[in-house]
Amino acid sequence: MADNRVTLTASMRSNLLSLQATQKMMDVTQNRLSTGLKVNSALDNPSSFFTAQSLNTRANELESLLDGMGQAIQTIKTADESVTSMKKLVDQAKALANNARDTSNVSSTIKSEINFGPLGAPTEIGGVNAAETFSVRLGEAGEIKGTKHMSLTQTMSNMGQVGTGVLAVKVADNSYVRIQIVSDDTIEAVTKKINDNTRLKGLVTASVVDGKFTLKTSDAKNSVTVQALDTAGLALAGGDADNSVTALGLDAGYTVTMKTAGTATIAGDAIPNAANASGFMSGTNTMTTLGISPTPAKIRVMVGENLTDITLDATETLANLVTKLEGIDGINAAGTQFDNATGVLTVVGEAGKAIKVSDITGNVAKTLGAQTTEYIKPTTGGMDAFLEDLNSLSSDITASIDKNGNIQIKSSNGDSLVVSDTVNGAGTLGTSSSSLGLAGLGDNGTNVRKDYAKQFNTILDQIDNMVQNSDTGYKGVNLLKGDDLTVNFNESRTSTLEIKGAVLDTEGLGLNEAKNEWKDTKDIDRALADIDTASSRLEVKASEWGQNLNIIQTREDFTDNMVNILTDGANNLTLADMNEEAANMLSLQTRQQLGTNALSLASQSQQSVLKLF
Repeated sequence: MADNRVTLTASMRSNLLSLQATQKMMDVTQNRLSTGLKVNSALDNPSSFFTAQSLNTRANELESLLDGMGQAIQTIKTADESVTSMKKLVDQAKALANNARDTSNVSSTIKSEINFGPLGAPTEIGGVNAAETFSVRLGEAGEIKGTKHMSLTQTMSNMGQVGTGVLAVKVADNSYVRIQIVSDDTIEAVTKKINDNTRLKGLVTASVVDGKFTLKTSDAKNSVTVQALDTAGLALAGGDADNSVTALGLDAGYTVTMKTAGTATIAGDAIPNAANASGFMSGTNTMTTLGISPTPAKIRVMVGENLTDITLDATETLANLVTKLEGIDGINAAGTQFDNATGVLTVVGEAGKAIKVSDITGNVAKTLGAQTTEYIKPTTGGMDAFLEDLNSLSSDITASIDKNGNIQIKSSNGDSLVVSDTVNGAGTLGTSSSSLGLAGLGDNGTNVRKDYAKQFNTILDQIDNMVQNSDTGYKGVNLLKGDDLTVNFNESRTSTLEIKGAVLDTEGLGLNEAKNEWKDTKDIDRALADIDTASSRLEVKASEWGQNLNIIQTREDFTDNMVNILTDGANNLTLADMNEEAANMLSLQTRQQLGTNALSLASQSQQSVLKLF
């Protein structure tokens, strides 16, 4: 077999091997320059390659944790911004409460022009009869909004009415209009019955507003009154099964019942007299014995506005005094007496009459302890009892007789007053409030605190909206709604920070809606105390989350530096020194050029053979 190999001289082979070695080195250097790495694989340097890989892996894991830390920071910043906004709302609520505390409601007043001073009982006024009733309602004069939640499709039986009832509606000074309502009627049907009634059309509208049955007059200056009756036209009590007013949750006001008037009594003092067996004065004792001076003495007896003067000379007896008292119109003869056993003079007026006894000359009334500076009125059904009945209706209603003898009813909270005659249990529509001059509308007050209370409640609603609707959340985490957040600081998840959320809606903050429209200053003081507690809770949570934020930011900076350190460590093991590699490349290129020249020189001895041909 022929040998086809080319035979090289020793010098040529030496130069060729040198060029090949240089090229390999250039390839390595070129690779380092193009990749920037001096260790590209485990073949280059196993120890450095795997060490760098481990460092880079940890750096990548820590770098991925930086994203979580960054999102945790944003979550806390969101919570902090939310707390700041809520503190502003709480401060606004506090300002409203303080403003309300510094103001007072202006009472609405209904005042009668009748002089009740000399009258013993309301029934002394014509048209005022015992057992008649009238209502006193507080609130918006032209609107009655129910307290029950309902829908148009619900029936009256769903709302608690059993059987058939009558809803009587009165607008301003118009007569009552009676609407018959059966238990099967839907709420929509009830509104239609009212709105389609020809006597009510254009005066009042029935509707369901925010789930509440509402009656509203077309003219805000007109008042509206409601009353529940049975089908026979008799007044129903609130607990009656057929009561349409109760079923609809409407306010019929407070009921005042006129009472049968009793008698007024003036009881004197026991007058001692040792000369008598009883030890007291008797009817046979004279004015002289009684020690009256001067005589004749004169006593004035007032029965209402009727005035009667009684004259007694020195020889007239206490029995003569009683006889003269019994002869006065309006004095109860059967009850007026002088008790010999006790020495006490008793003067009794007829039913409903106010009586007053005073001395004109002499001191008979004073000596007997029967002198009065004011009218004495019946304790049962009298004017004082009537005022007590009015004052007992509600702490927001006060009734009194002014210096001119006029009755005035006031709503201390500034709400309007609506007074209307009503039907009593016997089916009689009375005229008492009209006859007393009290029927009508008192809307001359202002309920300033109610307005502040409404604004206060609106702010509380906004706080709840922020928290409960997740307006304060970030990426599904709402620290203000009680969500917790865990932040990991190392790749093994053994270093963490647990950020505890808190429920910071109005319930969580301890804030409550304005009670009783802030009519009582004590309710405002309680609201202010609640606000101070809420502010403290917000400040505590803001401080806690602020500390958590600082911790996360510190760990974030630390982790970021650790990533750089680990990356630098890995780079130190694998990255090529570009300056060094560039210098190596230049050196190798020079070496390659020299090797090429040397190979050329080595081949010249063989090239000379060609010259022989």
